[in-house]
Amino acid sequence: MLLWGDDVEFKVLESQNKICSAMADDEKNEEKKLSKQDKQEIAEVAQLEINDINDVMEKHKQMKGFHKFLKQKRSRNEPMPESREDLMMMYRIERPAFLMAKRNPFRRYAPKVSA
Repeated sequence: MLLWGDDVEFKVLESQNKICSAMADDEKNEEKKLSKQDKQEIAEVAQLEINDINDVMEKHKQMKGFHKFLKQKRSRNEPMPESREDLMMMYRIERPAFLMAKRNPFRRYAPKVSA
């Protein structure tokens, strides 16, 4: 069965809701950092994979950064985006930290090879 458009979005929201329902209040409020065992337990209750839990946690982190970004703009009396296109243009210009991937200082990068 193939899912399109709204069906896909509905399935994503449904799985996110299952994850949130499987979490304890202190886990939802970030009062404690989720361990691997906590994530495994949530995944079992929600009948999903740990990767699904990690995805939801990453999306939450991004949304938290997004709200902080907008609050800071408002506190500086800067214009707020009026559309998705405005928001995307602001992202391209300002490059907020929460959207930028953090480099791992321990990762080794292969040297460039000239052809």
